Amino acid sequence: MRNIDLQKSPIFCYNKQIMGISTPHKHLLLILKWYALTEPRAIVIGYLRYARALQEIIPFAFLVMTLLCPWKNIREKKTYHGFNLTDFLERLTLNLFSRCVGAVVRIFTIIFGVLLQIILLAAFLGYLTFWVAYPFAALAGIHYLITSL
Repeated sequence: MRNIDLQKSPIFCYNKQIMGISTPHKHLLLILKWYALTEPRAIVIGYLRYARALQEIIPFAFLVMTLLCPWKNIREKKTYHGFNLTDFLERLTLNLFSRCVGAVVRIFTIIFGVLLQIILLAAFLGYLTFWVAYPFAALAGIHYLITSL
């Protein structure tokens, strides 16, 4: 049999931070700190990053500012001098139709973006609620199992 060096064995951890913790209540405090502070903070930061990314994908401010702009900048300009009623009505119709199409597309995009933000917020709140409530539900389940025996 070969001699096992305990300091370099994967079974024993020689990390000074872990080795410095000698009592079980310090382990419990570290776990509680992670569960109550570190991980909820990471959940909130993750939500904020997703919300910001969604905001960059569907930019609400830009869509509202360009709400009445022509769709894909399709518009017809006057190319000659003088006034022709038919040509004026054709240009007016095309320009109004292009602006209406642009407004409709942008309004639906804004509605879709708001719905996605609401879904993201609901998922975040559900996940955070589950994270906070899980230990209590687990303890209630254990209590129920013990009392039903």
